[in-house]
Formats: sequence, structure tokens, C-alpha cells
Amino acid sequence: MGSFDCDLAENINFLLQAFCIPLISTSCTASQMHNWLQFPYFLRTATDDTYRAQVMYDVLMSQEWYHIAVISDVSTTGSSLSSQFNNLLYYCTAAQDANPIFRNPCIERTFEFDCSNHQKVTAKLYELRDFLVESDVRVFVVFAKDDCMATILLDIQALGYKRGDLQFVLPSVPLNDSNLDILEYAYAVDDYIELVDTFENVIMNTPIKDTEVGPFRQLIMLDNLCWYGNENAPFSFECNGTETLRVPPQLGFRQARRVIDSLVWIAQSMERLHLNFCDAIPGFCPDFFQNFNGASFFEAMNHTSFNSFDSEHIFRPVNGSAQPIYNIYQRQSTAWVTVFGKYNPLEELEPAEDNVDPIDIPILSAILNETRTCQKDCENEIANFQPGCCWSCTACPTFAVVNATVQACVQCPENRIPNEHRNACVSFATTDLFLKPSSEMNVIIVLDALGILLTLPALAVLFYRRDTPMVRAATPDLAFQQTVIICLLFISSGLMIPSTSPVACGFVWGMSALLLTATHSISLAKSLRISRAGFFVRFGQRVKTPQKASLILHASMVFIQFFIITLWLLLRPPSIQWDRVTLFPSCTSNKEGQTIVLLLSPAVILVISLYFQKKACGNQYIYQVKQARIGLAGTLCFLVNYLVFIALILIKGSTDQFRTIVLMCIPMVTGYLAWITNLLPTTWEVLTKAKQNDQQYVSRQRSRQFQHGNIMYYVESVIFNRPKGLTINTIDSADGVREK
Repeated sequence: MGSFDCDLAENINFLLQAFCIPLISTSCTASQMHNWLQFPYFLRTATDDTYRAQVMYDVLMSQEWYHIAVISDVSTTGSSLSSQFNNLLYYCTAAQDANPIFRNPCIERTFEFDCSNHQKVTAKLYELRDFLVESDVRVFVVFAKDDCMATILLDIQALGYKRGDLQFVLPSVPLNDSNLDILEYAYAVDDYIELVDTFENVIMNTPIKDTEVGPFRQLIMLDNLCWYGNENAPFSFECNGTETLRVPPQLGFRQARRVIDSLVWIAQSMERLHLNFCDAIPGFCPDFFQNFNGASFFEAMNHTSFNSFDSEHIFRPVNGSAQPIYNIYQRQSTAWVTVFGKYNPLEELEPAEDNVDPIDIPILSAILNETRTCQKDCENEIANFQPGCCWSCTACPTFAVVNATVQACVQCPENRIPNEHRNACVSFATTDLFLKPSSEMNVIIVLDALGILLTLPALAVLFYRRDTPMVRAATPDLAFQQTVIICLLFISSGLMIPSTSPVACGFVWGMSALLLTATHSISLAKSLRISRAGFFVRFGQRVKTPQKASLILHASMVFIQFFIITLWLLLRPPSIQWDRVTLFPSCTSNKEGQTIVLLLSPAVILVISLYFQKKACGNQYIYQVKQARIGLAGTLCFLVNYLVFIALILIKGSTDQFRTIVLMCIPMVTGYLAWITNLLPTTWEVLTKAKQNDQQYVSRQRSRQFQHGNIMYYVESVIFNRPKGLTINTIDSADGVREK
């Protein structure tokens, strides 16, 4: 056991391990001594530098000092601390797979001093001077033994730097720093050691005449500048024997605790072995002598814990070393104060009540600004690394993300976009079936709602007056069907807002196409009934009533369109394509030329209707002639409507949102045209000419017409104020049943 540094401990260990003799050091902290393959019998009551480097790392992180320089020496202690600190930087950086630019301290430059060679120290100091001139780094982490550290700091101070110009983080509190004004605001990490009060009292109160310990006498003589007895000392004055130590040897007091812990550790381990080998037999039993060796003693020491001398602290070895408990100091007004006491990196932090608040160095804002300028926050960008610790940022293209290594941009596939952090490609998928409509779409939806509100009252009027002559002459069965179809057209128009589902897109397109066909097939059936087409009259006679004939014709047209829609869905199933710029979902059916096939059936029906509506204009009944004329005008409007909308859809370069608005207008405009041409005339006449729509009035007019040789069931000429010169010879009922 001895209070020697790591350089000496290595040599002693190689000698003693040949004889399997455990070695206990009270001063060596180098982490490489923990390697039990190379140093199988080494123990210590000092801490391991692995944890000291961790605490120094924590200090840097807590202050957000990420751009640093390192000053170290060639000693075992300096090499050990530097190596462990670099391992921490590598470990913490490698652990951040998602963001390798996680702000770890980055070492811009390392200056390694060999304090045993003055020329090398001078040369390295010149390098450090040039670095301070060229670089803005002002945070220095020191890994060196105390004497070498003091030499380096004095040389830096001699370069003209004063307090507050540089920020230092030290591995220990310097023993003699009275001349190091440059250390103001510096941080130091040192072992937490509870001093032995009884030892301190004995040392400070023992006169030189009462001690026979040579080194202790030498210390008192050196402190009092005198000689005593036969001791050789370079002083002229003789001590009177009552002299004591005037300056407390702080390093000695700290080492005393470790030496006492070493002695107790050996004693407790010996007692443990004695209990194992001798049970309750006093003295050294034969089993003890037969089984005791260096390996068994070393094993016992590794598993022995004990109450430290004159303290409540329990000594528990951690991998053959003392527990890593440290005090973090800061130099404030030339004194080192504890800003965090009993810091254990292996346990949860519990700040002590007597901690002193740290003081910011005057250049703190400059340090932080330099770090932000050097190590830019490349949010949503890639880092262009430069020699050293600094980097610049380059933005990725619009639809590219930063890859995991932050070295390049990766383009997202066509159906994906970057997420908000631009570190992954995500789909356009959303939980909403329909997206929020634009202001133009909202206008169309309002018009759709208005159309429904206008249609429902018309339906109520026609249903309430369904037995009146006017309504019966207006093919009421078709009027009621048309009313329902018009409401569904307005609903389908509102459902054509942007959707994220291809199923919804295909359903709305199919529904709209069916409703368009149904609307125009009703108009065709009405024109056939008004025009008294011969084949349709015969077909009506065969199925008994014109109503059934109209229904069969109507169902046939709808079935044909349904068949076309089914083929269209099977051959060209719609899908959703997102505009990555506007994030607007577009149904492929909105811009495919094949979609026009859905409008062929309604267009053919409209062309056929034109012929029969024109023929119906020669009808003998003025009331139905006016319906035919209005229907003819409506059919022409339908054709123009489709031609205009198809042209707008096929315009090259039109946006998906514009196409969607145009497509919403097709069923809406169709609904309004059907309402104007089929419902409004009859509803208007019913509401404004209620007197002429009375059955008794029609009967009186019929009797009057009998006198002129005209036979009629419904007197359209009276209701519509027949023009002069028009003569009616015969009249058929609105149902197409001929009377003579």
C-alpha cells in the first residue's frame, strides 16, 4: 500500500503481480489500471478517471459549451483522462442515430505538453498562442497532473491573457493557484473526501519536540524556517521545540482519509477471510495458512464494504476503486467554492443545500454565439462538414429529406412527401374521407343546398294538386321522378369535393353519371308522350299505361348507363393522386379522357330527345306544346352545358382544384336546368292560375266547346289564353288515350 501516482504504480504492480501480491494505491486514478488482465492485483481507494471524465463532460453539457480545445500532458493521468473523454464523445455521438449533429462537445484542437522537456513546452506554447489568435475557441479542458497544469497555465497567462478571457475546466483544484489570476470563473472537478478531524487536530497541534517522525519534523522545520536537533536543514535559526505546522497541508489531509480507508479495507478483508477459513477459532487456524494466497485476498477485498473511519460514509468498492463521488468547484473571487457537492454520475442528482450558484464568465455570450456560428442548427437541412468542428447548412430540394447520416438529400417517391422535420417521407394519407372545401367549392355547396330548398316545395305543390287538370296534363309521374332526381343531382354535386378515397371518387362519379342519364331519360319519355310517337303509343297500349311504358324506358336507359359505368370502373379504376406542391388530392377520373365515356349515354339521349321535342311542338294542345318548347330549349342548354364543361376539363395546364370545381358544376347546373325546364313552368301555372285549374271551370269550358264541335278533356287553349286564329279540331288526353 502506498500514496504513489500512476506512473510509479505501473512499475510496482508489474513487480508484485509476479508474486500474486495485491497492490493498493491511494493516489492513482488512471482508468487503464482498471484492466485486470494487465493489472490483475491492483486496487485503489482513489476514484477511476472514467467517471471524472464523465463529470467534466457533464459540466460542459450543462453550460452548453460545445466547441472546445483540449490541453493535456504526457503523464499516465493526462493520457487516461483524455482517452476516456474522447470515448465519451464518440459514444454519445454514435448513440444518436436519428440526428448525428446532436450537440456533443467537439474538440477543435488538442495540445499535448511534455512538461519534462522545456523546449517541447515552449514549442507547444507557440502553437497554442497561434491558435488563440486564429480561432475563436475560448473554452479549454485541461487533462494534466497538478504540477504540469500549473506550469501550462502560468505560461498562458504570460502571453497576456487575464481573468475572464478564457474559460477553463480542470480535473482537480490546483494546490497552489495564488498566482493564476487567469483561472477566475474556471471549473474544477475533484474527489469528494471527508477529512479526518482527529487526524487534523493531531497534526496541527503536535510540536516538533513531541514527534519522532522524520518527514513530519522536516515539514515543521520547513514551515517555520528553523532547524531542530541533529536534523540537517538549510536554516540558520534553531527551533525551540514548540513549533507546530502553521499552514495546513491540505493534500496530506485529503490523502489521510484514503490511507486510513486502505488500512481498514485490508483489516476488514483479513477478517472476512478469517471467518471463512477459521469460523470462530481465534488466531490463525491451519486452514487459513493452507488456503490464504494473493488471489483469495484480492477476491475478498473486492467484496468487502465497511464504514469509513470516523465517518458515516460507507466505503463500497466499484470495480476495485472508490465510489465516484466528486465536488464541482468554481473559482470565484480567488477562492474555490462548491457549486455542486457530492456529484455521483452513477446516481440520481440531488443538489445539496449548501451549493453556491455559479457565476457566468463575462465572455459567456461570445462563447455561445461562437458555438452557434460554428455549429449551425441545420434544421431541415444537411450539414456540410468542414475541417475541425464547424459546418455549414444546405437546404434539400422541395421533396427531399435529410437522410439518417445527415450527409445527403434523399428524394421522396411520387406518392410521398417529407414530414414536418424533413427526416422521413410520409404518405398523403389522412383520416378524413373528404378534405375541407375551398371558398369556391363552398359557394357551389351553398347553391346545391339552395337548389334542394327550391325543389322540395315544388314537389309539395305538385303532390298536393296532383288531381288537378294542369298537373295531370304535365305527366305527373315523370314530374315526381324528376323531382327526386334533381335533389340527388344537387347532393352528388356536393359530394364531388376532394376526397382521399378512390372508392368515394368512383362512387360519386358513377352516381353522377347515373343521375344525368336518369334526368335526360325522363325528358325523353316526356317528349315521346307529348309528341304521340307511334311506337311509344303502341308500346304503352301493350303495357296498359303510358306510365309503365315511361318507367320501362327510364329503367332501360339507367341500366345501360350502369353497365357502362361498371365497365369503366373495371377497366379504369380511379385512384387518388396528390399534388405535392398544393397537397391537393386529385381523382384520376377527373383528368382522364376515358371518363368522357360516362357522358356519351346522356348525350345520345339528349340528341334523340331533340327530335321528339321538336315534333311535339306540333301537338294540338297548346299547354303541352309550351312544355315541348321549354323542354327543347332545356335540351339545347344541356348540350351547350356539357360542351363547355368538357372543354374546361380538357384544357391543358389546368389545376386539379379547377377541374374539381368544374366537375362539381356539371350535376349542379344540370339540376338547375331540369328544375327550370320541368318543374318551374307547371308549378308557376298551378300557383298563379288556380281558378283556371279548377275541374268545374274546365267542365264549363268543355260544354262551350261542344257547341263548336270540339271534343276535349283538358282545355289547354283556355288555360293558356289560346292565340287568335288557332283552331283545334280534336284533342287527346295527357295520357295519350285517343277519344273521338
